[in-house]
Amino acid sequence: MTSQNGPYRSIPDGVLKSSCQALGQNSRLLKSEISGILGRIQKQFEIMATKKNNDTAEGKQFRKQLHGLVEEAKEIFNGPVKESLDLCRHYK
Repeated sequence: MTSQNGPYRSIPDGVLKSSCQALGQNSRLLKSEISGILGRIQKQFEIMATKKNNDTAEGKQFRKQLHGLVEEAKEIFNGPVKESLDLCRHYK
């Protein structure tokens, strides 16, 4: 039987506090990095869209599909990914 004030009593609280801090820091960094990546991808698509040699029918269709994928990725990030990260950060 262990004492209520023994050294093992404080371990779970310390682990929980440390893990919550780490999850919070990492989730903010992950959100920032993913947003940056998606922004850079979209910017590159827009640059390519203005080039005259990409105005073929195939080029237009390709850009349309890529823009759709970027929008879909943003929706996934802003929906279930962000929600999961927020749940991890607020779990205590």
